[in-house]
Amino acid sequence: VINTNIDISYEQAVNANSGWSVNGSLISVERVGIESDQARAEVEVAYNHALTRDWDLSTALRHRISYEDGARDSSATTLSLSIGRNFSFRP
Repeated sequence: VINTNIDISYEQAVNANSGWSVNGSLISVERVGIESDQARAEVEVAYNHALTRDWDLSTALRHRISYEDGARDSSATTLSLSIGRNFSFRP
């Protein structure tokens, strides 16, 4: 089995409280001696905004395409919206 992974990321600050990013990946799985090869490509565009010092709002759009034996097998598009909190704990 030969696995190939390529990941690319780019982040850009818009201002002191927000920024956006683009992430992409390409994954290929080749099975030596077997005709069944698989590949998957993903791209994601995200926007992040600091609501307060501890709370963040994030939204992202992700698109994934899967291929099997060179033919398109499936695809999916996901839109997400999340609110998260950052904190640290020292025992």
